[in-house]
Amino acid sequence: MPIFSSNIINILITCLFAYGVSFVPKYILINLFKILSVLISVLIIYSYIFNIGDVVYIFKYYKRAFFVFDDGINISLIFLYYILLLNKNIIYSQIALIAFLMALGKMAIILIMICLAFLLINNKDNRKKILIRFLTTFFIAILFIFSSGKLTFHLYDNDYGGVFQARSMIGGDLKNNLGSYKYSAPAYNDCDVCFITSPFRIRMLSMIAGAWMTAQGGFPREQAVSSPEEFADLIYNANPYNINDRLNLTYDDWLIVSGVHNSYLGIGSSYGPIALAMLVIFIAFIIVISWKNKNDSYFYNVCFSYFIVITIFNQSQQYIQAYNLELIVLSFCGSYIFNKTYNLLPDIDRHDNCKAS
Repeated sequence: MPIFSSNIINILITCLFAYGVSFVPKYILINLFKILSVLISVLIIYSYIFNIGDVVYIFKYYKRAFFVFDDGINISLIFLYYILLLNKNIIYSQIALIAFLMALGKMAIILIMICLAFLLINNKDNRKKILIRFLTTFFIAILFIFSSGKLTFHLYDNDYGGVFQARSMIGGDLKNNLGSYKYSAPAYNDCDVCFITSPFRIRMLSMIAGAWMTAQGGFPREQAVSSPEEFADLIYNANPYNINDRLNLTYDDWLIVSGVHNSYLGIGSSYGPIALAMLVIFIAFIIVISWKNKNDSYFYNVCFSYFIVITIFNQSQQYIQAYNLELIVLSFCGSYIFNKTYNLLPDIDRHDNCKAS
């Protein structure tokens, strides 16, 4: 049916699936999270050590591995790590943290620290034990990654003499060529800080373009911008706020930006200001009720911390995508907060006190 070809309908279906999952008994959910953490983590660790799949080199000794996942998988691993850490599943949380650091991004490390701060605030009676667990698992993960990173460089990367050609190849595509690996090294050879300034510039331009598209009333349905070329054509020709002249931007600059990277502006530019307003109001509602109804449930507090950190501090990621794991986890957290607040969960789930003690 045509209605199911709509991206926003598919997003709603994804969120409804996550809402249904929130009613699953918690002991089953914990076992599910264990399986997910092991499955995802083992695949990422395998990708990192043996250079299989998407392996992106930033510097000579610094690489990120995603296997067949996108680079937002580390955001979902934050939730799995903390939910298992506070449930006293140390081994599973340790594996999840190792995989998280192997897929690490600049924003991800900030998010995991902010999430920790919220957890320490909400678990007053167990702050010391939570912090000790975090530091212990973090230290072990760093040692493991440092050792495996040095080892894999000498086993595999020395064949290339430690020299990587800028933008030579993108990570190996396992869907078409299982077992092969390729390299991607950003062209930052002549600029020590460009690995930070270049992504920041792209995000800034993306937000300006998204704000302008939203202010125009959005581009819903047949007007939706669905490719980097359409995006570049639209913004370069429209020249919003005279930005091309102000910043000396070319068509190729907008082609690199490729789209709206801010989740909220992305919704606004695709479906119009009304859809954007509804989304922001709904997120604000969940944040308000979660803030007002904090309790001693470790499960609730992890969902609260994850939801508020991702929606407020991670707006630069397009986590609002249908059938995306990050959207499922985020929707699950919002659903659990809603159900817990209004006593919609089974009695067995109403008094899940923190197990950090």
